[in-house]
Amino acid sequence: MRKQVACRKPCVMFVGISNKQGVAALDSATTTGRVIDKLASSLSGCTFIKTNLVSWAPAGPDGRLRYPTPAEIEADRPRLKSEIERSRPHVIIALGTVVANALARTAGGKRQPRAPGHFVYQPMPTPYGTVVAVHHPAYVAVYQRRHIRRYLSAVSTAVAAAIAAARVP
Repeated sequence: MRKQVACRKPCVMFVGISNKQGVAALDSATTTGRVIDKLASSLSGCTFIKTNLVSWAPAGPDGRLRYPTPAEIEADRPRLKSEIERSRPHVIIALGTVVANALARTAGGKRQPRAPGHFVYQPMPTPYGTVVAVHHPAYVAVYQRRHIRRYLSAVSTAVAAAIAAARVP
């Protein structure tokens, strides 16, 4: 893991669920990574950090990647919290409901993205900082492909609004 320092220019942290073994968090070789790269290119002047809710690839009995259990998420929460504290992002993008709920849980509630095709995202305060909960990029790329431009625009707009609200130069 590389040493991280606080961001000087507007900093956006993307938090995914987990990654496949031997692949970096939100790597460009994945569907999610490719969508994140498109999103990052639309947010010029920002620094980007990519990480995951859990730092390993949880696998089921059949060896296939699965969602992490609540216990696994809790076990890796100190690592994620430390990573957030070290980098001090201005905005955290929670990629999907699992991540959004995990980050919002400590804020006293659940926050889920709206129904498919309804890409309206609002920043929410959490103990981790400002979080924008969005649909998971792979879901949009695969099941809502015709709406990908609207999705990218909506996420970019929400991030820009959160950065402006934080009064980042």
